[in-house]
Amino acid sequence: PPLRSSRALPQSAAPPRNLTMSAAREEEEEEEPASLLLRLEPTASRLAAICRLDLRKAGLKRLPASIGLCATCLEQLDVGGNPLESLDGVQTLGRLRVLFATGCALGGRGLPAGGPLSRVDSLFMLSLKENGLAVLDGEALPPKLGWLICAQNAIAEVRAPHRLSHVRKLMLSHNLLDAVAADLLIEAIPALEMLRLACNRMETLPAAAFRHPRLAWFAFGGNPYSARLCAAALSAADAAADAVATLKDASEVAVGEEELGRGSGAVVKRGTWQGTP
Repeated sequence: PPLRSSRALPQSAAPPRNLTMSAAREEEEEEEPASLLLRLEPTASRLAAICRLDLRKAGLKRLPASIGLCATCLEQLDVGGNPLESLDGVQTLGRLRVLFATGCALGGRGLPAGGPLSRVDSLFMLSLKENGLAVLDGEALPPKLGWLICAQNAIAEVRAPHRLSHVRKLMLSHNLLDAVAADLLIEAIPALEMLRLACNRMETLPAAAFRHPRLAWFAFGGNPYSARLCAAALSAADAAADAVATLKDASEVAVGEEELGRGSGAVVKRGTWQGTP
């Protein structure tokens, strides 16, 4: 579902970079709580109006304690590229719909079952790509996710997949999953429409994929099973080389302007090979 447009803050109203008292003032006197609250009140109100927040590559080792000040309106948060080992604090964001935590360090400790992330009930889209995760644990994730990106990790084990029952798009390419783990996931997620399992360790096709009532997009290339099929096809082609057309050079292909389709990663256009469509 589309996000509400973020409310842009005027330059003069941009949140200050430092919300803490200066060292000099702290040494001079301890500020009274009432005075501190009154001084920070304008800043807090501006933070409360933010709908989208980009904290990519900010060198964060933890989420700022002040992140809770954004809870009123914040719907999209990007903390990718930070050395975060925990997402503690994210549970305060009761309206958050989209969270990107790509390329962090969450695999070091792993995501705890019942941890902060599992309590963000509003979350719909989550990216945990490139975190070194070894386990996909539904108990560590929000219960109402519709879109989960966990590609390029080291996931070899699946736990509590029933907690992912609302997921429609699931990206798990470039992991260490076998067909048994894939079957567990597919059978536990009745809403699943797209599943990417390319470049894992599957020796067979997951049988549950063929029984699933809604699965329409299934990516499986780069697994041992598909590698064997490709090897067999190439061997057969070599045996009948005279009957198989072979692309010798990219110059034989001409790409036209007519667009046939597009997705998040590519645009497909009509073309010709050796003058033939």
